[in-house]
Amino acid sequence: MPPPDRRQPYAGEPMTLGNMRSIGVRGLSVTCGALGCHHAARVEADHFPDALAIPALGRRFRCRACGHLGADTRPDWRELGQPHLSDRVTGPNPAPPGGADGSPPRTHFFKGR
Repeated sequence: MPPPDRRQPYAGEPMTLGNMRSIGVRGLSVTCGALGCHHAARVEADHFPDALAIPALGRRFRCRACGHLGADTRPDWRELGQPHLSDRVTGPNPAPPGGADGSPPRTHFFKGR
């Protein structure tokens, strides 16, 4: 028996879109599966059937940035108000919704390499 702190791979049935929707999540978080790309997007899943398994859906996505076919596909848990890794890494946008003088909101841009 492995030590109690060692994680075991999940061996159950994959989550379906119907199960995801019953929890209250309607969108998917999709990340490109190509090495080095890491392009990510949020995809509305309302038009897909309930019985479709979420991991199987990821094999159908093609990255718009690099053209790779296949992606890591997960429920977008941010819809439930849970913190997301990207929120913890970059932090929430500290800019107020608009300036005190009524100016438009500030936007932060991050320059890639």
